[in-house]
Amino acid sequence: MVKRGFKKGDVLAIYLPNVLEYPIIFHGVACLGGVITTVNPQYTLQDLARQLNTSRAKYLVTIPSLAVQAFSSGTLKGIRSVIVIGEAQGCESISALLSDDGAAFPKTVKINPKEDVVSMPFSSGTTGISKGVMLTHFNLIASLCISTKQRTPPNMPVVPTVLNVLPFYHTYGLTLIMGFYPYVGAKVVLLARFEPQSFLQAIQDYKVCFALRLQI
Repeated sequence: MVKRGFKKGDVLAIYLPNVLEYPIIFHGVACLGGVITTVNPQYTLQDLARQLNTSRAKYLVTIPSLAVQAFSSGTLKGIRSVIVIGEAQGCESISALLSDDGAAFPKTVKINPKEDVVSMPFSSGTTGISKGVMLTHFNLIASLCISTKQRTPPNMPVVPTVLNVLPFYHTYGLTLIMGFYPYVGAKVVLLARFEPQSFLQAIQDYKVCFALRLQI
């Protein structure tokens, strides 16, 4: 991203379903001092445009099908670069970024943990128009510390295996799944959505200890 002009304070929007690349992108941008705004992949194009404009996003990571829809609607006029998981016309593939040798990555990035925003998820909008929530590095680490002390399940195995279908764009998935469980050395089995057959199959195949999903 550095070679493409990304610098500290720039905002990158992640417009993805649950994929393995999600935490890699999130933590990579955080290490650069950037800000990540996580977008619900089921948003309407109008909702997407509003979040991109409100957050002042300059870069977008998504999947080909969502990129095509966004381009055709004119939603991405303010975006400098669109990166996709796969291939799409007018976009750069994420594989090009992941294969970079990292030579341009700055050796030091001055970050003020209590002042510098790292994440900007948007509220659900249940009491009005959804709003960007500005979370600092300190906010995320504090949440992680609380999770470490209060949410560690009793009798957790040395290397627990967790099955997750919680969305990464949501604060719970962002903090607990991309923060807490990797921190304690857990193995996370990732499903894009809850489907009974694949859910139960994953529990059997990967010897899952804990399963996390939203109650509907």
